[in-house]
Amino acid sequence: MNYNYVLNTGYDSISQSRTNFYDSNNEAAYTQNGFSFDTLVVTGSHTSLVSLNSQTLLEESVITTQGINKKYHHINSGDYYVLTGTDDVTNIFYIDSIEAESQDLILYDRKSQLAPVIVDKTSSSLGSWNSALADLITAVDAITPISDSADLEDKFMIFFNGQKVIDLEGSSVINNLDEDITGRLSAIQKSAGLVEYSSGEPDVYGTGFVSSQVNYYLNGMEINPSEFLETHTGVASIETGVSCVVSLTGTETKNYTL
Repeated sequence: MNYNYVLNTGYDSISQSRTNFYDSNNEAAYTQNGFSFDTLVVTGSHTSLVSLNSQTLLEESVITTQGINKKYHHINSGDYYVLTGTDDVTNIFYIDSIEAESQDLILYDRKSQLAPVIVDKTSSSLGSWNSALADLITAVDAITPISDSADLEDKFMIFFNGQKVIDLEGSSVINNLDEDITGRLSAIQKSAGLVEYSSGEPDVYGTGFVSSQVNYYLNGMEINPSEFLETHTGVASIETGVSCVVSLTGTETKNYTL
């Protein structure tokens, strides 16, 4: 099992960190037209990181065509696109070619405005992972300078077919995935103040972060925040099943003058 935490560490002061309180783990609301979001968090195209039922989605810039009476929007190969303040509808995630329904869980985070860097892994031959990784490093370096795969991991989050990839240098076969798997390898730039921890153990200790602003990936799949705990350092155990209601009984004496 691979446990990966992406922690928002905030800033030195509370006033600065106040802007981080809603960066992560926002839940999109279902509507008949799509999934609505908060425009204070997502301000336009490529400012969101979205997962659908734990699988991270890939955003593509929307293509808009003007019809006679309305505008038509579509994408070619991504998973979703964002509309904000259009004539037709406001503030909607449109999930393309995926049967998303009201019971589905869509989590979204604020991210930097750089569009994802994408490389298609089309080969299933031996060494194809290394070739795809080399292509991704070259593509990212053309946009923002990086030196190697370690530098890539430091500045970007890497996903393959919606699964977060950890430790690019740890194996010639990334994360022990089979060489014969093909798909899309993408790099999404990290926002400022994010720190990652990965291990074979589920618990992380001794690091500071902004409350409720932790993204947790289990074997590369994002976990619902309701399924893990954030506690202060020094908590030795958690007791469940205890009522949170405290009953207070007191005596009150009133004097009346007749």
